[in-house]
This record gives sequence, C-alpha cells and structure tokens, in this order.
Amino acid sequence: MDVFVNTSAPLLQPRNLGSGYLVKIFVFFLLGCSIAMSAHAGGIELQDDLNNKVVLPQPAQRIVSLAPSVTELLFSAGAGSKVVAAVDYSDFPEEAKTLP
Repeated sequence: MDVFVNTSAPLLQPRNLGSGYLVKIFVFFLLGCSIAMSAHAGGIELQDDLNNKVVLPQPAQRIVSLAPSVTELLFSAGAGSKVVAAVDYSDFPEEAKTLP
C-alpha cells in the first residue's frame, strides 16, 4: 500500500487579523463590563417560566445549590461563602459537607 503526501502545500497558513479584529474584541469587552456594572448598580427585574415578573431590590446575596457539580463550581469560583444550602450529595469540597 502506497501513501502519498503532498509536501508542496503549507500545513499552516498565516491569517491577517487586522485592526478590525482587535476593535471587535475591545467592543465586546466593554459591553461585558457595562452589563456587569448595570447588574450591580441597582435592582434586577426578570421574568420566570410562568411569565411572572420578579423584582429584586439588589443582586442576590445567598445561593442554594441544587446539584453537586454546581456546588463544586461555586466553591472553585470563590463564591463558596455565599452558598447557604446544597443537596445531600454535595460532598466536595469538604466545606460543602457542612451545608444544610
């Protein structure tokens, strides 16, 4: 069985990203910052699955984790101090075992 390899074609070709690429990245960065700041600036209004309007005067300060994987992610993201309850199967990290 013969194997033929085309050695004339380059494996990697450089791409010209240009300044437009950097401008788009910067705009998305600023958009993300403005969304985060607006959430912390005041109340939060949202609509639940039953189309009920829910208004919070400020962002939520306590978290109830309903899945062990979510509990692990919250602790690894540094939000473990805000978790006030978790399901019985949440056993990692050790602090999660003490939650009601």
